[in-house]
Amino acid sequence: MWVLIAVFTVYNGFVVWWIERKGCDELQGSIPNQIGIMLWLSFNTLLSLNAPKLHSNLSRMSGVVWLFVSLIIIQTYTANLTSMLTVQRLEPTVPSVEELLNSNAKVGYCTGSYMTEYLPRVLKFKLENLKKYGSAEEYFNGFNNKEISAAFIATPYAKLFLGRYCNRFIQIGETYKIGGFGFAFPRGSPLLASVNEALLKISENGTLRDLEKKWITPEKCPEIQSESSSLGPNGFLVLFYITGGTTTAAFVIYVCRTNLSRDRKIWRTISAVPKRWCSLRTPFTTRVASAEIPTHTSPEAPVPPASI
Repeated sequence: MWVLIAVFTVYNGFVVWWIERKGCDELQGSIPNQIGIMLWLSFNTLLSLNAPKLHSNLSRMSGVVWLFVSLIIIQTYTANLTSMLTVQRLEPTVPSVEELLNSNAKVGYCTGSYMTEYLPRVLKFKLENLKKYGSAEEYFNGFNNKEISAAFIATPYAKLFLGRYCNRFIQIGETYKIGGFGFAFPRGSPLLASVNEALLKISENGTLRDLEKKWITPEKCPEIQSESSSLGPNGFLVLFYITGGTTTAAFVIYVCRTNLSRDRKIWRTISAVPKRWCSLRTPFTTRVASAEIPTHTSPEAPVPPASI
């Protein structure tokens, strides 16, 4: 994108310099000086049309179009930078369980969990609005396909799901503390005391919390960072086509006009040669004709003899 902007900026400055260079003494000089002036014009027309003052309507047309395009690009980059620096917060589409019940929305739950009985009996969801899912991928597909509006998931599974799709979903509402997970042992098992002691030990020294942070709840959401969209040229192709076409049209019109003016001067010079030749040939022809054509005079009368 930046390379494309630089190319169009230099191209626009080159066309403006080419059109204005004959009518402005400041744009002439040595080759290094003209290259520096052309690059300065490139970035000057990107931001302003005041300096230097443009004399040709063609260069003004090219500069005005590129100015509007550059303003759109600058505003877009400013908005994108602002959104990148602003903390992104996800807002739930459904604020509460009551909203789900009132809108008759469909919800999902884990296959084989206690939610099979809890949702219709306690929370009063209709059976036809309940859908069973067995994995995080199935939940994700259900949300993407608009099959469900929310899901009731056991806390460990919910943490795994939110850790994997942290940029798309959030937890809302209260946590229903019913049921749970545990280890089952036969009565009188010698492992019961050892397992209880081990669980208590890892809970007290923070090992259980560290494991939960490492495997379930990530500190960062890499998918959000990767999706912070960088602007590409695809969204600005129409603008680049407009400014490139306008600048090219101005350049072609200027070249055609210059060649036409030069051709007119050549034809004037060529047509002036026969006119000059005719103007020089007319007096010479007149003198020759005057020498060849005899003068018509009356014959002299005989002189009478003088009387004595």
